[in-house]
Amino acid sequence: MRSAQHNEQRIECGRWREALLERIDVAREGRDSEGVHGLRVACARLDVYLRLLGWRVLRADLRWLRRAASAVRDLDVLLAQNDTPDVFRVALAAQREPAREQFLAVLAHERCGALLDALEELPPLTFARAQRRSRKLATRVALLGASVCRPESDVDALHALRRALRRLRYAHEWMNREPKAARRLQDELGSLNDIVVAQRQLAALGLGASLSEYDSALSARLVLHMERVRSAWRETSGAILGGEA
Repeated sequence: MRSAQHNEQRIECGRWREALLERIDVAREGRDSEGVHGLRVACARLDVYLRLLGWRVLRADLRWLRRAASAVRDLDVLLAQNDTPDVFRVALAAQREPAREQFLAVLAHERCGALLDALEELPPLTFARAQRRSRKLATRVALLGASVCRPESDVDALHALRRALRRLRYAHEWMNREPKAARRLQDELGSLNDIVVAQRQLAALGLGASLSEYDSALSARLVLHMERVRSAWRETSGAILGGEA
């Protein structure tokens, strides 16, 4: 009887819709760079809620909003790092204001307002449905985790694992589970992603040649972090796929 009641337990998304509204206000004001990060997190969590519902509607809109924030967030992360060379830092800072202006235009767009209104109408989710759909997310993580342990795996494979793991972690958090193992692996994948973003920005700005020593250091760190991710996956995959995540 208790199990049946548990399965019929209702999960509501209201708190993360409210969180998204708060993060939008903070991001719009520009006083705290974490507002942009918080907005992206709220969008990702709501996307997972829709996945657990089995809905495709609104997911493209959340992705549109999240991507608009990514350009600003990536620059903020790089500018906050202590080892960013001055030449690189100046070039990144010059990109920050135009990126913020584009982001503010997205926040003021009617599509953003319509998204927020639509999120208010989302129905509750039963625990049983969330559990069923989270198993599919776990299967995806298992497949990608196995692939990144192969010698021929590359950064793109690790990035795919990062996205899948984030979805699984948020799915379990919607069900009030503590994702310690997933969080540890996600931290390692996040550090690796920061290196990749730095390299791509360096190349896009045409500074790879003039900052060759820094570029080489990033490449060395990337190789090291790829091994750390693989090691973390081997150590945590049992707990992640077993339900602790």
